[in-house]
Amino acid sequence: MVTISCGAISGFHSTQSPIVARTMKKESDGRRIFYGAMVIEGIIALIWAAAGMTFFYGTGGLQEALALGGPSGVVNEISSELLGMIGLMLAIAGVIILPITTGDTALRSSRMILSEIVAQFMNMKGKAQIALVTIPVAIPAFFLATIDYTFLWRYVGWTNQVVATVMLWTAAIYLMNQAKNHWICGIPACFMTGVVCTYIFYAPEGLAMDYHLSLVIGGILTAVVVAWYISKVFHFQHKEVNVNK
Repeated sequence: MVTISCGAISGFHSTQSPIVARTMKKESDGRRIFYGAMVIEGIIALIWAAAGMTFFYGTGGLQEALALGGPSGVVNEISSELLGMIGLMLAIAGVIILPITTGDTALRSSRMILSEIVAQFMNMKGKAQIALVTIPVAIPAFFLATIDYTFLWRYVGWTNQVVATVMLWTAAIYLMNQAKNHWICGIPACFMTGVVCTYIFYAPEGLAMDYHLSLVIGGILTAVVVAWYISKVFHFQHKEVNVNK
């Protein structure tokens, strides 16, 4: 859930939702487009995990390969050895080109979200609005581009899942407000809350705490969030009963 950045669940891919949502004819299409896409993404993650452990003879060999060449080196070696030049081209397309385009659309989504927020508070259009929403997005992006990517990469997996967790909670509350099935997002959100909380306390790039202590702290934080969620469920159910009366 954490080490395979775009595995069974991906916050990175959820950044595309503001753009993709504009191409949907109706809300119910979202299940096939978003939920279905993540099922396929999970299958791809399992294929790469199986290929990595088979090609390098277990998790030990895979860890050594990752230490030497990083994820891109592992993908390059597996693809070129098993599929030759065709595999190498696929690796370049999948590991280099596609993430770049995803980053581009993520920045575009950020501008769209900011544009909608600005439009609610300011009557601003044209170049002034474009400049206002571009600057807050461009400055952090430029700053991150100057940082050593080996440092950033250590936090990619965790931050990716944090974004996914936030998006799941956002979707769960939205569906709850719409009196629809919110459990499809709420249950995974509870699980991912436990994952990201425990991971950051235990991981070397995090607080590097004792594993069992990290589990306890992560469990407590998750229990607090789950209690909040359940209180929201009861609140909306009580609200619905009053409305029906």
